[in-house]
Amino acid sequence: MRTVQATLMAVFLATAAPALAQEQSWETQFLQIANPCFESQASNKLEICQKANSDLLNKAASYAGPLPAHENNVYRAMRATIAMSIASEMGQADNMRSQRSCVAIEQGWLDASTIDLSASPGRAAELAQIRTGILKAARSCRQDFGPMPSYALALPAN
Repeated sequence: MRTVQATLMAVFLATAAPALAQEQSWETQFLQIANPCFESQASNKLEICQKANSDLLNKAASYAGPLPAHENNVYRAMRATIAMSIASEMGQADNMRSQRSCVAIEQGWLDASTIDLSASPGRAAELAQIRTGILKAARSCRQDFGPMPSYALALPAN
């Protein structure tokens, strides 16, 4: 899971490099908030990722009105990818895929399932990879534990 995450985020961040050098768009700000989680090698990576997740929630909440569709896609993709990082850290601490790591994956699926690829044609491939990665993890978790928590969304048939 870590290799997939690292690859996806490297592609996403590399294509955002020109934007990072310019003004601070909402997309850029979301990427910058999430990045410490993706790059951390620290022993407290779980806490770093949980803080990044909280900071993303707060940043999105500060937008006046609903986020535009593309910015919402980036926000949701960052939340989903952070959820995968949190789940990975929990699984490592538990020495296995655990129920708590799968609850984190389900949260990631809640976010990833709302990504509208048509709203982000320039990022559709990266967003689709993130959504597919979290979907695959959610399917694995459900094989072990079933849908958790009770509000877990149905997974697509394919």
